[in-house]
Amino acid sequence: MESVTKRKLNKDTIKSLVRFAFKDRFEVAQMTELTDGYFNNSYLILLSGGKKVVLKISPKDDVKVLRYEKNLMKAEVSVLNMIAEKSDVPVPKVLFYDDGRILIDSDYFFMEYIEGIPLNKVKDNMTEEHLRNVGSDLGKYSRKIQNIKGDYFGFINIENRRYDQWYECFKMMITDLMDDAESENVSLPVTKEQALCIVEKNQSNLGHVDSPSLLHKDLWDGNIFVDPVNYAIKGIIDCERAIYGDPLLEAVCGFLDGNEFFMSQYFGKANLDDAEQMRVKLYKFYLFLLMVIECPYRQYSDPNFEIWARNELTKVTRELEY
Repeated sequence: MESVTKRKLNKDTIKSLVRFAFKDRFEVAQMTELTDGYFNNSYLILLSGGKKVVLKISPKDDVKVLRYEKNLMKAEVSVLNMIAEKSDVPVPKVLFYDDGRILIDSDYFFMEYIEGIPLNKVKDNMTEEHLRNVGSDLGKYSRKIQNIKGDYFGFINIENRRYDQWYECFKMMITDLMDDAESENVSLPVTKEQALCIVEKNQSNLGHVDSPSLLHKDLWDGNIFVDPVNYAIKGIIDCERAIYGDPLLEAVCGFLDGNEFFMSQYFGKANLDDAEQMRVKLYKFYLFLLMVIECPYRQYSDPNFEIWARNELTKVTRELEY
């Protein structure tokens, strides 16, 4: 989708980045912009000799982003390296990362190209067995990511957004979003006071989460690459929004909390108790609040995205207010 955060590069700039990263060992044979993402821009590059790599570029410094989106690329590179080191989850290998702003005034990195097709592009053609297998395998991989523990709750990319308690972290996440909304005069079906009241009345429930788990936090179908023939998972991408938090947040942000095959492998059960179901509602409130607020920041080309997100936010807000 088109977004103001997605920085476009000309061919000469891309060629200079390739030469710098790979020490003049390769030339650019072909390049194609990858348009499926929502935040960073990416290019598929065919190098001389036939090797394929992906170049990912962060937004320019003068592009206004949400508070939690600062230094996202630094977090992504760190988390990709961490997952590769501590698990066998199929994530692309980071080949080169540059935050020195020598050639361009953005962070960028090169990573391995994953052979496969995004799940959202083939899902309608899959059988129930294929869907069950993908859900179960994704649950297993996500559980391995969750098993990487942190010593704080909060954002990997922002040091002053880290907390000893999950309740305090989640309260910060809602507070930051409401401040982002105020900065852009975003109309919402809930005030900041009402939003924080929703969080505060669930303090004891959020307090049950006592171990910070690494969460990818963006496991929607477009970030899951599968084999085009047997639909086995080939790779998981785009972990720049990773956070240490409650494992249930992972399921909600990936729209997977209703997928029994995923939940059985990831969370150990598909049926949640009352406290867990309430936390799911809280995380849906956070997710749809985020989706609505990010629209004016990104200036998305598709207005239907915001309409859908607003309807979902209004629905879950009403559920939490009663």
